[in-house]
Amino acid sequence: MQDYVEFTPRKAEVKVLKPNIKKVFLKNLIGVVSFLLLASVILVIFNSLVGLDIFFVIFEVFGIAISQSALLGYMILIILAISALLLGLSYLANANLRYEFYQDKLILYENNLLVFVNSAEIPYKNIVKISYDNSGVFNKIFNSGAVILDTSGIKSNTIKLNFIDNAEQTAQYIHSLISEFASIQQAVFTENYKIGKIVDKF
Repeated sequence: MQDYVEFTPRKAEVKVLKPNIKKVFLKNLIGVVSFLLLASVILVIFNSLVGLDIFFVIFEVFGIAISQSALLGYMILIILAISALLLGLSYLANANLRYEFYQDKLILYENNLLVFVNSAEIPYKNIVKISYDNSGVFNKIFNSGAVILDTSGIKSNTIKLNFIDNAEQTAQYIHSLISEFASIQQAVFTENYKIGKIVDKF
């Protein structure tokens, strides 16, 4: 196995590929920080053009007296809470995500409802094309991307392995695994064909 492909063998016949959780978290964190900055700019513009007094009317209907500073504080807390929740959900969604490569198939494990782990089995014979996508500023900087498996004969036509380190080299390695499987299958078929011809002579 090539050193630059970050597979972690569990058993002699299984190779496990996982998304880089640190990079997933970092990308989402950048997205959250961008969202916070955008929300802050919108809040400041809204306050200068319209004013936050419009929200006081809503609270006054319910008999709640609140100051402008307290309102700003509550809005900031709500935005921070939503951001933290999004980061947490993203981490949980990717925590158990992994791809196990056997000699003849790929088994994909992913979270369902953030609690249960579902698995899907994809035989190599159903994978017809392997490509990768490392476009984007983040992927260029952190040398990551997605490996894309086009399939036939199964429910999903495309399987995308996201946040994979060294996406190009990993795609090449997966291609070599599938090519090796195809060669073995062809050799078995040829051998059985020869045996069948010999048996037919008798």
